[in-house]
Amino acid sequence: TECHGAVLASDAGRWSEEGAAKELKEITINGDKYLNVDMSTTAGIDRAKTLGVASSGMADAIITPYILKSTSLFDDKHHGLAFTMMRHPVERAASMYNYLTKNGNAEIKRLTIEEYAKSPHAENNWMVRFLTGKLGGEVTDDDLLVAKEMLRTKFVVGLLEYKSTSMKRFEQYFGWTYTENPKEQYSCRKKAIEKNVKGGGGDGSTKIKEGSQAYSLLMWQNKLDMQLYLYAQHVYNLQGQKLFPNLEAKQ
Repeated sequence: TECHGAVLASDAGRWSEEGAAKELKEITINGDKYLNVDMSTTAGIDRAKTLGVASSGMADAIITPYILKSTSLFDDKHHGLAFTMMRHPVERAASMYNYLTKNGNAEIKRLTIEEYAKSPHAENNWMVRFLTGKLGGEVTDDDLLVAKEMLRTKFVVGLLEYKSTSMKRFEQYFGWTYTENPKEQYSCRKKAIEKNVKGGGGDGSTKIKEGSQAYSLLMWQNKLDMQLYLYAQHVYNLQGQKLFPNLEAKQ
């Protein structure tokens, strides 16, 4: 939304007075454009469906962790195309710890990252859970197989470690172009990508040394997600050859 000028359906509705309105509206927050919906909760997705987010054509992209639930937004006349930016599970979990300790979670602030990794607060195979809809209970190898198939058949896969190339793939696949002010928009894009690449994600992520206790504990919590991530790398490479051979040739 910042660089392309796209309108997003994300969680912005929760931060706006228009988030409870009875009609779908475009709202502006810090100069960026959103719809007045909250796609970060199942109740918010139900409201977005009632308001006709997909059929309205007002959203350029929908951002939500509830992949299966969000399919209810679409119908035979209004289809969706899915994309994702995958991240190494240990880096993702460490980043979440860092975010929670910096954003006022008093209970987690008292925990070391090792204590956090052992606690109920730590992520546990987050990607497998959300791709299968199995948010509670134990996830199994069968769930991993379902998540792999979802990823392979439904998503254009990007990898945070190759963020620049991943963004080029998304832009080509979805036809996202810079037409309003190309020079300024390309500069915005360059700064956004460089910020994330140099900052290890752009969120001040806690660095975890491979082989350390914290790394091992977070890996244990996310062992199925790690297998899914390795598979995502495989899918990323295959899609590069089949869908984006022109981009592959430039690398």
